[in-house]
Amino acid sequence: MEYEISIIPPIALSKHELTLLQRALATDFTGTDVAKLMHLAVDNKVQIWRFRAQDAHGILVTMINELAYGTELYVWLLAGRNMVIYWQVLIETLDKFARAMGCRLIRSQSIPGVARFLQAHGFSPAYIVLIREVK
Repeated sequence: MEYEISIIPPIALSKHELTLLQRALATDFTGTDVAKLMHLAVDNKVQIWRFRAQDAHGILVTMINELAYGTELYVWLLAGRNMVIYWQVLIETLDKFARAMGCRLIRSQSIPGVARFLQAHGFSPAYIVLIREVK
């Protein structure tokens, strides 16, 4: 399986990749929009990763956080098509980057189906976010 994954500058994003980010940010709890994300990337506060393969493509956004318990690589956003096929490669790439940046762990928040998938690849639950519709 031939693939390419790399950190890219915001200016290198295609129109399709910007659309992927916009859709992912629409459901993000932080209220961040694409313009703010671009500023964070230009200021080197987040990393935008491009993933391409013949049968898959996508964008990841990561952030390095200095916390009381150590440095973490936070996987903020993941959007694309068929990336699950290459998940092991993505994890290995993120592990290598996290080690190089002095991170102690990789953290991600996700929906239940993705959470079960991540658990099968070495992630473990750290806390639970609960929501309830207002009546």
